[in-house]
Amino acid sequence: MRHETLITRDNGREIKIVTNVFNSPFIGISTDTFVQYRDEPNHDWRNCKMKSEFDTKKMSRAEYMERGRPEFLQVVTIGEFLKASHKARQAVENSPVEQLMNVC
Repeated sequence: MRHETLITRDNGREIKIVTNVFNSPFIGISTDTFVQYRDEPNHDWRNCKMKSEFDTKKMSRAEYMERGRPEFLQVVTIGEFLKASHKARQAVENSPVEQLMNVC
């Protein structure tokens, strides 16, 4: 099951948090969440990188906050990311059993 959360910033940037929810009888419910954005509605969606390009273990805290964070954390807050993922998971957990069986 795919769940999308659309956020529009004051500057016109659109952000889409996409969560794919999978249900397996062996591991239960698992999620895969990623972030896309576009600067204007007529632009194509771009995927955010989920990992930092730098060796963050060697950075100071100030350096990390300035340029070491992954791209997705520069576009959305961790709260927005977790909230979207949680809402998608809840939608699957609260859906009828027939829908859960179709996810497998």
